[in-house]
Amino acid sequence: MGALQYQWDSKNPGADSLRIRFDPCTRSPKELKEELYAAARAITNRAKRAIWICAGGGLYSEVACRAFYDQGIHFSVLTLEHSSAEPVGADRMSRWCRERAIPQKVIRFDTFGFLGSDMETYKRYVTPDPGRYFQIKLMQLVEEMEGYAVLGSGAQVYRVDARKPCITRADLYLEFSTGSVAPLAWCTDNGLSHEPYFHFATPELCLSYERFPLIAQALNEPDPLFRHTANTHLLRRIVYQSLWPDMEVRRQSSYLQEAGAAYGSASERLRDRFAGRFGKVEVPLSVFERQLLGTASALS
Repeated sequence: MGALQYQWDSKNPGADSLRIRFDPCTRSPKELKEELYAAARAITNRAKRAIWICAGGGLYSEVACRAFYDQGIHFSVLTLEHSSAEPVGADRMSRWCRERAIPQKVIRFDTFGFLGSDMETYKRYVTPDPGRYFQIKLMQLVEEMEGYAVLGSGAQVYRVDARKPCITRADLYLEFSTGSVAPLAWCTDNGLSHEPYFHFATPELCLSYERFPLIAQALNEPDPLFRHTANTHLLRRIVYQSLWPDMEVRRQSSYLQEAGAAYGSASERLRDRFAGRFGKVEVPLSVFERQLLGTASALS
């Protein structure tokens, strides 16, 4: 798996005992697109099995697909067609695959059944977000096909305390939780290797994204940009569309959340179940940078 590492007390698997860190870079990062390509090559080298990119038509999974495709690496695409939503994303992904002769497997997915009872299969993993269980489900499907799953998650989301009158670079942080490590823990517990966070696949990729000119400028002048969480997605979209101008514009969405009341009920059940065990971990941007540069050895 990638650069994201975690550690917690197995007897007390809650936010109070969770530590998040990132591996240090082993070389000076190149430009972002080159590091996306390098991440695809690194994943291929450690996979040792057929690569399946789980892509439902979202922006970040398409970026992963493009990185592998541009490098001439053979891969297949697994797309789930959700019963909770119109198949717009699935149709977009199918069209993208057809145009490039990429093998694709499309599975009709019972979103409501998953949110109702199927996700209980993974109830040992602490999270208030059914989406983390969905990540595990995707990896499990690929494992059953004897493949190596790559999920387009892990894009850097910068957060701040919007109540502050003036936001500076020192106020920025990345937010994780006990739920964030659930897919990683599932792999560890089952002795499996998959990549649930493509955008955290290598430390060089993480640092090159942060150093991309548009992102670097935004981080240096964060007020008032990061007071609105939607702007983070907008920034990422602009960055990736600058790398691939033919990339189709789309809104940020969650097929699980489009299940409406079923998603809300599932989330509420998880919050009740893990009350007192779930919490958030804030990794300051400065700590994140020091870890990537190899100047912070301790878990933070």
